[in-house]
Amino acid sequence: MKNPNTVTYPLRMIAPILCLAGAMSLGSMAAANQDIVVVTHTDTGITNVDKIELGRLYLSVSRELGGVTIKAVNQSVEGLKLDFLSALTGMSDRDIESHFVALDMRGEGRWPPEVDDTEALVKLLIKYKKAVGWMTVEEFSELPERARSVLNVLSIDGKTAGEEGYVLNR
Repeated sequence: MKNPNTVTYPLRMIAPILCLAGAMSLGSMAAANQDIVVVTHTDTGITNVDKIELGRLYLSVSRELGGVTIKAVNQSVEGLKLDFLSALTGMSDRDIESHFVALDMRGEGRWPPEVDDTEALVKLLIKYKKAVGWMTVEEFSELPERARSVLNVLSIDGKTAGEEGYVLNR
């Protein structure tokens, strides 16, 4: 039964508000100037990935990375998540949101699953081994040595975080 006190709005009306909220979050992250790294378990054998292939994986268009069937996982940091996807795909936040709405409506895919924080991401990557996730360089450097020793920080198109031309430099 529909609550008579609930008001619903079409997505086109609230999308600008959502984008603004995302931009505000992004602004605070951008001020911190933290590069993003993509990580996976060492057992995958993946060390370098193609930017387009990684973007297709995170857009739920592909399920492979470096010839390995793998699951993309996001952290639930909304502004940073969209910034990450924009850097990989060249798409605007609005285009990314529209892409996932269209995939969902056609029954062809959804947003990659999300974890609440870096600790949950690391636990998932260590346990399931066939997953890929992202975090800031700072978050990775603060991980215990035991966790860092079983995770690969992937280079993208042969470039690593901090290197000129690395796609996820902030």
